[in-house]
Amino acid sequence: MNLIGGIDECRKLHAEGKFKEMCDQASMFFSMIPFFIYLYFYQTTGDPKSKEIPLGLKDLCINGVEWLLRGLVNPFGVFGKETEEQKKVAAQVLASAKTLLDSDFDVLRTNWYWRHQKRTVRITQKEMLRIDPDSNVVKETFLLSDITMITLNSDKHLVIQFKNHPAEFYECVNAPEFVKVLLTKCPEPKPKVEKQNCKM
Repeated sequence: MNLIGGIDECRKLHAEGKFKEMCDQASMFFSMIPFFIYLYFYQTTGDPKSKEIPLGLKDLCINGVEWLLRGLVNPFGVFGKETEEQKKVAAQVLASAKTLLDSDFDVLRTNWYWRHQKRTVRITQKEMLRIDPDSNVVKETFLLSDITMITLNSDKHLVIQFKNHPAEFYECVNAPEFVKVLLTKCPEPKPKVEKQNCKM
């Protein structure tokens, strides 16, 4: 009888002696989880002198679950041949290479379901890149010419609106400086800037 999960396939693997090998590999993977969780918490909250805006507990938990699920789906893929997805990621990392004229800002991005994500926003001569700082992968690219309005809600909170894209919500330690750099690189006509409760 073939049960959900392919019991016959498991029996076959066991008979061939591969099942124990797979279990040993999975055991090694899961034994490393506490170390990575500790490392992740230290990176995000460990340095009291850090000027970074810390993630909340909810966002830390979501990131941890995402990391675990990625490992469960393909725990040993990193040891195999380079996949098409890995080649694509490598190309994105190369695209995110910083030049001397670019400016980087560490932000917390609020996505469409109110989750906070650590991101690096790189402002180039023509584009604004949203980069995952852990993998250095470009998550999204915006043309500076598409920015229509910037709202500074405080010295740390800003909203950037675009012609053909939903607004981006950021929390940044130096939001006024972020806006100044953005305005100097935006082409004419410059986006409208609205200020509320900020010192800019």
